[in-house]
Amino acid sequence: MANRRNRRCGPAARRRPPGWHRSPPAGVRRRLAAAAAACLLAGGCVAPAPAGSSAAFPTFGELAPAEPLALPPQPGAGAPAVSVRLTRALLPLDVSLEPAWALVDEDAAPPLARGVWRANGLRVGVLPPDRLEPFLAALPAAWSDRAFRIERPDGPVLIRRSPPLVLPVAVDLTVPPWAPRRAQMLGGRAALLMELLPAGRSLGLRLTPLHQKPTASLEARTAQEKERQGRRFDTLSLRVGVPAGGYAVIGLAREATGLATADPRRAEAGAEAPAEAPAGGGVLPPTRVLEAPAPLPAHLGRALFTGRAHPRGEPQILLIVGPA
Repeated sequence: MANRRNRRCGPAARRRPPGWHRSPPAGVRRRLAAAAAACLLAGGCVAPAPAGSSAAFPTFGELAPAEPLALPPQPGAGAPAVSVRLTRALLPLDVSLEPAWALVDEDAAPPLARGVWRANGLRVGVLPPDRLEPFLAALPAAWSDRAFRIERPDGPVLIRRSPPLVLPVAVDLTVPPWAPRRAQMLGGRAALLMELLPAGRSLGLRLTPLHQKPTASLEARTAQEKERQGRRFDTLSLRVGVPAGGYAVIGLAREATGLATADPRRAEAGAEAPAEAPAGGGVLPPTRVLEAPAPLPAHLGRALFTGRAHPRGEPQILLIVGPA
């Protein structure tokens, strides 16, 4: 009896029964099943289906697009390195900028596009490098100015955005000789997009107004894509070429909404009565162009190039794009 008990407790008792390898433990079976599933999903263990036959499940290679996704050009990959400097100046609205605009070549823009811009209170031109100093001297003292560097953008860049639009803003989309077309911006913001178009030593700018009105979406978008959301007014898109070392000037076309007055107080009060002659005779002071105060501009130019109330009054904005 003792010898039989010893045999049961000895090495013979720990031997596996014959055929134990045919039924591996549960843990081994799970690992083998996971490995087989991964092999099938990767398509590495499945022979290619013959031509004309339909496989039960497509592989990842069949689901992949035929062409690689288009990625933006990387530095040093042949893409031209374009960079500009954008200066935004806040100037008094009740002072005319005509002496400075007289130095700007507004004929650089196509005549038809320039006329459509003027109808919307917008103005653009090219300033040669040798006229920069006289141009700056002709401007009134700026209340403030900020400079931004724009380097190699992969699409249009937002260079100006209005405050939130509370009142409707009219947009004239009429292009002669076609029938008049008009649109209206309600809510959102008015914005101006700029696209850099390198051409040799010169630089091309494409300027396009935008009614910025972002919408909710589940798609992943970059910050630039969100800024460009809304209705683009491609009818008003304008292209202007800037020579090497030159500058593009963008601002408000005052003659579209300016009103002549001899007394600044009349413009501030919005009065329509004629100016009174000074006591004791004499002549009235020379008129100067003033803008009637309004909570929001009535058209695109005033929406984009007049700003919020400033401690020193209502400002107008002037944009200057030049070499970085």
